[in-house]
Formats: sequence, C-alpha cells, structure tokens
Amino acid sequence: GALIDPTFRSVTFTPGATATAKRADFDNNGIVGFGDFLLFAAAFLGRDAEFDLDMDGLVGFSDFLIFASLFGQVA
Repeated sequence: GALIDPTFRSVTFTPGATATAKRADFDNNGIVGFGDFLLFAAAFLGRDAEFDLDMDGLVGFSDFLIFASLFGQVA
C-alpha cells in the first residue's frame, strides 16, 4: 500500500518549543545529519517518543518537517 493516503489534503504543522537540534541528534554525534535521518526514517509512522519531535504520539510528517528544519545544525 501507499505510505501516504492520496485523499489526504492538509498537514498541521506546529513546531514544538522543545524541538532543538539536540533532540534531533539521535545518534549523539553532535550534528543533525544523515545518520540521524536514517534512524528517523526507520521510526517513521511509529510511536517511539524519541523520534516524536512534536510530541503528538506519532512519528509523522510534522515531525519530519521539524527534523528537516534542524538538519545540518550542531547539537
């Protein structure tokens, strides 16, 4: 099946106040980079709180947007 429902037409994006580069440095190497992206991608659509950057209970598209905004930053 499709990862994204084709009838889905909107995304709510509310950046969390706690969404800092440190939270998105999942591999703890001091920078939000490709290794962190691979870990995030593996957790996508799951419920692992470590990767739930907007703290809504699901690792989803809004978490990806937060992660993308932090990509490349020093943690």
